[in-house]
Amino acid sequence: MGTSCTIKKIKVIESMGKIEIDCTNTTDKGEDDLKGLFAEAAAPDFYRAMDDLRGSVAGILEAPELAARLKPFAVKFHYGKDGRMGAIISAKLALPMAGTETVVNTPMRKCPVDEKEIGVYFSPSTVDRLWKLEAEARAYLLGKRAQTSLFDGEPTTDASAADGELGDTGAKVLPFAKEA
Repeated sequence: MGTSCTIKKIKVIESMGKIEIDCTNTTDKGEDDLKGLFAEAAAPDFYRAMDDLRGSVAGILEAPELAARLKPFAVKFHYGKDGRMGAIISAKLALPMAGTETVVNTPMRKCPVDEKEIGVYFSPSTVDRLWKLEAEARAYLLGKRAQTSLFDGEPTTDASAADGELGDTGAKVLPFAKEA
C-alpha cells in the first residue's frame, strides 16, 4: 500500500507570519492526523494559488463585485467516500467604510463528476485553482520554500575555483568526500 497524505486544511495566518497545514497520513499501519504550524515563508506560487481563489469566492457568494475586496486565507477540504473533493473557502472581506474586515466562509461545495452532472458544484476554474493550491501545499511540505536554493548563482568554472579559491573574496571551497 505504501504511504499517502490527504490534505485536510491549508491556512495562512498573516498576523503570525505562519502557515498551518493539516493532513491525514495513511500508511500500512493505519492513519495519523498531523497538524503543522510553519514559520518559514512558502514559495510565491503558494501565495499566488491562495490569492487566485479570490474570484472563486466572489462567484460562490454570488457577489462578483466583491472580488477586489476579498483575500482568501484558508481552505478546508472534505473528501467523499467516492474520493470526490469538496471544500469550504474562508476569506477576509475588507470593509473600507468601517475601517476593518470580516471573515466570510463559502458554503461547502463539491467537484462535479463531469460537466453533465446537475447541481450546485464548483466551476471548472475553481476546481483547477483548488487542486493547484493543494499541490502547492504538498510542495511546501516537501520543502519548497521562499528560498528555493542556498546557492542560486550559476556554478563557476573558473580555474581558481577548481583549486578551492573563489575569486577575490578570499573564501575557500571545501571539497566533500566523493563517497557518502
